[in-house]
Amino acid sequence: MTTDKYELEEIASETTGWNVILGSNIDKYEEYIPTRIMTVVGESVAAGQPGYIASDGKSYLAQAKNLKLPCLGLFVDAGVVDDNVRLQRMGEITKATWSWSIGLPVWLSGTVLGGLTQTKPSVNATLIGIAKSATVIILTIDIVLGTTTTTTTTTTTTTV
Repeated sequence: MTTDKYELEEIASETTGWNVILGSNIDKYEEYIPTRIMTVVGESVAAGQPGYIASDGKSYLAQAKNLKLPCLGLFVDAGVVDDNVRLQRMGEITKATWSWSIGLPVWLSGTVLGGLTQTKPSVNATLIGIAKSATVIILTIDIVLGTTTTTTTTTTTTTV
């Protein structure tokens, strides 16, 4: 018998091989809720930095101002060029060296490559999440593709 929402197999207390069923259920769950993705990095990255995937298929440090977007998550692992690392897309992420103001938004920096800030950037503001504590962000990443500015001038002539 399976559950309705995720098609997970129910495990009775007397089930032999429960650990195999549990492992299968976890695999199914990860397909439904992809909190992390594996990605190859195109430059050196540190855990806790924001990343985006470029046209070459590799992940790089994100930044709002220079259109290094869209930010898809925060790196869980540090890595150098061509390393496989995890990029967390949702949920809680912790970094001991952060010192956020609790309850306030955390934004992708517009001035620091791979940086985060609690000051909303004026261009391409990308919400990363909310500070749960000084060292924990609850990720709620707002996908921003970048903006361009178009100026239209209209001239009206009136004859009297």
